Amino acid sequence: MTRLFISFYVVLFCLISTYSFVADMSVKTWLSEMMVIDKTNDYVGAFYLIENLHKSLDQQAFDKAITNFPSQSNTPLKMFNINNIDFDPKLFDSNSIYVADEYNDLLYYRFKDSDLVARIGPMNTYEPLTEYESIYESGYYPFLAFGIFLWVLLFHTKLKRLDKAATELGKGNLSVRVSQKGKHRVGNLNHSFNLMATQIEKLVQGHKNLTNAVAHELRTPMARIRFQLDMLYSEQDHKQRKEYMFGISDDLNELSDLVDELLTFAKFDREPISTELQAHSLNESINKVIRSRHFNSDVKINYQQQNNKLDFVPFEPKNLERAIGNLLTNAQKYTQDTVNIHIKHDKKLTSIYVDDNGPGIPDEQRIDIFLPFKRLDNSRTRETGGYGLGLAIVKQIAVRHGGNVSIEKSPIGGARFILTWPSKSIK
Repeated sequence: MTRLFISFYVVLFCLISTYSFVADMSVKTWLSEMMVIDKTNDYVGAFYLIENLHKSLDQQAFDKAITNFPSQSNTPLKMFNINNIDFDPKLFDSNSIYVADEYNDLLYYRFKDSDLVARIGPMNTYEPLTEYESIYESGYYPFLAFGIFLWVLLFHTKLKRLDKAATELGKGNLSVRVSQKGKHRVGNLNHSFNLMATQIEKLVQGHKNLTNAVAHELRTPMARIRFQLDMLYSEQDHKQRKEYMFGISDDLNELSDLVDELLTFAKFDREPISTELQAHSLNESINKVIRSRHFNSDVKINYQQQNNKLDFVPFEPKNLERAIGNLLTNAQKYTQDTVNIHIKHDKKLTSIYVDDNGPGIPDEQRIDIFLPFKRLDNSRTRETGGYGLGLAIVKQIAVRHGGNVSIEKSPIGGARFILTWPSKSIK
């Protein structure tokens, strides 16, 4: 961090020095020459009048006029003999006017065909102001450096807070956040850091919960397998041994299904969200899911074929069919005898409604039911089935489509699941 600010000061110093050097060179060359020409033009008229006054008056009258020149004048005038000047007379060779000091307006004029030299200046009108200007200019760079130092110090303090928070986050303190107040904010960096920290905390907490839940889910069938193996070794009855073997096989199948569900859930959690969805036939996908779920089931599934508009709906067939299948399986599990499916489709949204006439879902459980391994009942038997991942996968698929899934009370008495996503491709 210190090196960053040192390098900043070095670059600033080099830029200012370069600018000052170029400016000084310009002043000493081109600007100085232009000022000499300008001063010469300013006073050439005054020298012309003085010389003509000298020609029109005798020497005594001219000397008297010069002697009586007003002392309070801001333009001092003095006459010299060319032999008494303190610079080389050859400076008059190229021009009758010599500018000795262009900044203080000090100029000499040599009369034609005479040894007289007239001097105008130096001007004293703005000398005090010039001194103040020099003081001001001499304090410019220290003032600039001090202001930049304060700004850099403040910026350094803000960055140190962020650095400290990032270090704490790296050490595992996922609850650390930085202030977003104006005096602590570094652009949008504070907000971005807090957003990142919140997302990391949610991800880590989600993975912890998932890991704990997976351990719990695996423990139950593994305990049954261990118990049945122990019983199998000690059991002498052939028929009973066969029952234990079937039980172990069922538990192994259950473990295999659980692993498949976990891999599917992890896949959706890991893969990026699609940026563009292709148009497919929603009617065809729903009928395909119904045919696969209606086999060997006494539950009546009602779905009325929709119009041709549903033949051009943007979605991912494989994933959406998985979501519809999970909703249909869940409805079949808890309904009494009927499941209704219907679609609402317009230019903005496409919605799939899955209704059952089961016991329904209490309001307080409707939010958590889409979390992994969340069930309405905590019991876990082969009869009820499921791993608590089906609805979580539905949620992920809805998000992948840029939509959402929600729960309401069904008009036929049970629960209504609504899967909604935009009718246009995600941009």
